[in-house]
Amino acid sequence: MAAEDAIDGDALFRLHRTHTDRGTIHGTAIALNGRGLLVLGGAGAGKTGLAAQLIMMGAKLVSDDVVVVTRTGASLTGARPEHAPSCMELRGLGIVTVPDAGASTLTAVLHLGASAARLPDAEIVCLLGCSLPLLRHPARHDTAAKVALWLTAT
Repeated sequence: MAAEDAIDGDALFRLHRTHTDRGTIHGTAIALNGRGLLVLGGAGAGKTGLAAQLIMMGAKLVSDDVVVVTRTGASLTGARPEHAPSCMELRGLGIVTVPDAGASTLTAVLHLGASAARLPDAEIVCLLGCSLPLLRHPARHDTAAKVALWLTAT
């Protein structure tokens, strides 16, 4: 099926539908405290690095590099592609096995890029007809701690 559900109209962040209620997207997803987060950004933006930091803070990996997104009712679930192992490619270090969250309900999307404001207005992204909060933050040394707090506090 045709690609759709672009974030900011950018083809890099498009969900490619494989079924009416399912698609794949280039990104990484983690789960912390029962809340799934889909992390998007360009190649080298820091998706896997951020996920690695969050895993060291207690998060578990849903999927690295390609996330299968499925709509069930009014919610979205993120998962690894079928038969993919629970591992991450750590640039310059190799492939490592990490704690597995399994399929997880996505509660937000984080775009690793510049934020327009210090306290930005709330943004929403629509994937497969479901709305999720869209967060924007560059990958920096403190991003994992901020994201972990956000996932715990909201």
